[in-house]
This record gives sequence, structure tokens and C-alpha cells, in this order.
Amino acid sequence: MATRRLEGETPEFLQVLGLDNDASAREIRGAYARQLKQIEPAAQPEAFQELREAYEFALHWVAEDVQPERHAEPATPEGARQSQHANAQSTARAMLEEFKLSMGGQPPRDTEDARLRLRAALDDPRLQDLDARFTFEGGIANLLADGWRPGHQHLFGPAVLCFEWRTDRPRLKAYGHSGTIIDKAIGELEIHQTQPPAQREEQRNVIRDLRRETPPKRGDASYSTEFMRQVVASYPNWLHVVTHTANLTLWQEDGLAASRRSRTEAWQRFRKRAGVVGLCLLVLLVAGVLGWALLSEGEARPQGVGAPPADDAQGRMVQGPQETPPASRGEDAR
Repeated sequence: MATRRLEGETPEFLQVLGLDNDASAREIRGAYARQLKQIEPAAQPEAFQELREAYEFALHWVAEDVQPERHAEPATPEGARQSQHANAQSTARAMLEEFKLSMGGQPPRDTEDARLRLRAALDDPRLQDLDARFTFEGGIANLLADGWRPGHQHLFGPAVLCFEWRTDRPRLKAYGHSGTIIDKAIGELEIHQTQPPAQREEQRNVIRDLRRETPPKRGDASYSTEFMRQVVASYPNWLHVVTHTANLTLWQEDGLAASRRSRTEAWQRFRKRAGVVGLCLLVLLVAGVLGWALLSEGEARPQGVGAPPADDAQGRMVQGPQETPPASRGEDAR
């Protein structure tokens, strides 16, 4: 770097970064990172573009080791700048795919495991370029914002700390929709952490239960489902990142289907039993009607009606006692 340690006017791009002629590549990256925290890319696009160009010019200038006297107004060719940016993005995407494969093949066991993996990736020399680092950070934000996968509950906290998302929330705006989800998730986590310990533990139990493949069997199922719905509604973005919120919808649909099946089966059992009982009642009714009819017929027939008169021993017809007419009885009395 001795060829650059000469007297002369400091190039404008170094002045933007607040550096002198003898600045190293490491100092340039550090200066860019510090000033980037003071700019909101979405709200200050011109300032962000100026800082970005100054950073790219400075890195190119250091790499070429050009004397400042010959470049009072240096300019990096557009093709070279685009090529450098493309290479950095390609490197970051390749490392991001490696990280995803690691997460998918063997999800981290706990938060410390996830922190060590993320720290190892960020310390890789391939991510020392700020362009590559910026792209990799955006990839992690996209990965988390796409929804929970096994191990994401352990990755979220270390990512917030390593990328300083909690203390530098405006920078998340540079990652668009994914950054917005992460920003809201951090805010919801902070609200959760202010809850009383007992309530916080109940909510944590729900978050753990939602990662299970089967619904929990704990107390009243309807109350459990209702409480889960309340927790998900309270922290929609945070739970989208750290747990499987889609399970709640699946379990509710399964519960409704099971309830419908139960009602259908109960109705079928009732019809079956009602059919047997009805048949028995019908038999009893028919038997009762027939018995009543026979009994009524016996009571309506007079005694002796229809029986032939009996004969005495001489073969004469035995007649019953005959009643004397009233008139005849009067005459006999006289």
C-alpha cells in the first residue's frame, strides 16, 4: 500500500467514507458498515446510492493500488462494477444454499448450535465482501420469513443478534416484504417477553405444541384449540417464523370432520336401534290387537246360544222350565 501513501488530495469517494489515502480494504468495509447503519435505503435512496458507489470505488481503488495523484476524479468502469457485484451475489447465494442444506439435513439442536453455525458462515472469508454479506443476510431474512421449518425456532434469535436487527431495525426495510415480517416478528417477541411468567409459559407451551405432528390431548379440546387461536392471533408474524401455525387450521378441520363423522355414526346407531325397537313394538301391537279382538268376540256371544238341546234318558228332548203367563197365574189363584 506504499504507493498510495503519498501526499495529495484525498479522493472524494474516500471523503464520503470518512477515510484518508492510506485506508485499507478492511477500514473501507468498516466505514461502509458504520455509515450504512445511519441510512435508511428505502427512505434515503440517493444517500444510499452515493455511499454504495463510494464503497465500490474505494475497494476497486485499493485492489488496483492506483496512486491518488493520477486519479483526482477516479471512476470505476460500469462493467467492472457490475461484474464485482455479480460475483459477490453469486458467492453469497452459494453459501446460502450450503447453509440451507445444513439446516435441512440436520436441524440445529438448540439456539447455541444455530448460533455456532451462523457464526461460522459469517466468518468465512468468502463473506468478507460487504456485497456478499448483504446478500447472505437478505437470504437468511427470506429463509425465516418464508415460514417455519424444523430448527428455525433456534435460528431466529441468533440471526437477530448477529445481524443486529433488534438495534438496527430500519435496515430490515432494505429486504422488502421479508424484512417487514422479521421487523414485526421482533416487535411481537418483545411484547411476549413483557407478559407475566405464568402467561408467558402457557403461550410457550402452545408454540411448542404447534410444532407437533399430532394435536395435543390436554384437557378440554375445544378450550385448547380456542386458546391456541388466541395466541396465534396475538403474535402472527413471530409464530409464523418459529412454529408451524398451519397445524392449527389442519387440526380445526380434522376436528370438524371428526365431529361430523361422530354425529353421522350416532344417527346411524340410533336408526338401527330405533328399527329394532320399532319392530318389537309393532309385533306387540299386532298381538295386542288380535288378543283384544278375540276377547271381545267371546264376551259378546250369550251363554248357550248355538248349543243343541240335550236329550233325556228316554230320548225325549229336555225342555227348560217354562214360565206361566201372568194371566194364567191369576186364574189358578181363583
